[in-house]
Amino acid sequence: MKLPTKFLLCAGILAVTSAPSWAVTATCGDNVAFSTYLTAGFTCAIGDKTFSNFSYTASGTNPIAASAITVDTIGPTGTGASFVAGTGNLTGLPATDIGLEFFAPWSVGIGQSSDSFIGFTVTINGGPQLIDDASLVQGGSGFTLGGIAQVTENINGTIQLITVDQNGQLVLGDTKSFSPTGTAVVTKDLSVNGNNGSAAISQLVDVFSQTTVPIPGALPLFATGLVGLWGLRRKRSKQSAVAT
Repeated sequence: MKLPTKFLLCAGILAVTSAPSWAVTATCGDNVAFSTYLTAGFTCAIGDKTFSNFSYTASGTNPIAASAITVDTIGPTGTGASFVAGTGNLTGLPATDIGLEFFAPWSVGIGQSSDSFIGFTVTINGGPQLIDDASLVQGGSGFTLGGIAQVTENINGTIQLITVDQNGQLVLGDTKSFSPTGTAVVTKDLSVNGNNGSAAISQLVDVFSQTTVPIPGALPLFATGLVGLWGLRRKRSKQSAVAT
């Protein structure tokens, strides 16, 4: 059966403007040792975002092993994540944010230090969304005397987020917006220095917001479909006039 031209044009328009299905990737695990994420080639997903290229280096007098760091997932209801942004200790973050939460006993005393360098890549794996915002939260934080607990994060080598807890300065959360991108390369340095006192961090949260953008090529093809419909209608009008 030959389908009407009008039906075919409309079907084509719908096919173009529909968002592609997300790539099939294993869901990121919860309550999992970070050492699992460091396995060669490890990749996992939360909603429409894929996390990959994990790296880790520990240094200082009290280095924390990757196996001592626990990772949990953050994401909207329906993504399978164990925590939803905007609830509990994540209050203040948009409920649509997606990311990871790291737990470990980063704690030092007088003359001690502990540094953890964490890296990973976040990629949009389908749909009309792009990353345009990142938030960093430092939890379970404290110090005495000259102790300093701080996290410095860089995204794509140009965006910097900083949280710090020390005498005279308390910034436990930082958010930065940037031009929408499909990939965010994240590197962070979590540092606790006791100096003449003590310092501690037990929780580190990384979440990313997204914005909806037009699917490339969708609008031009949509316009082409409209032109086709207009041409078909004009042709039929002429045929009607001739028949009359």
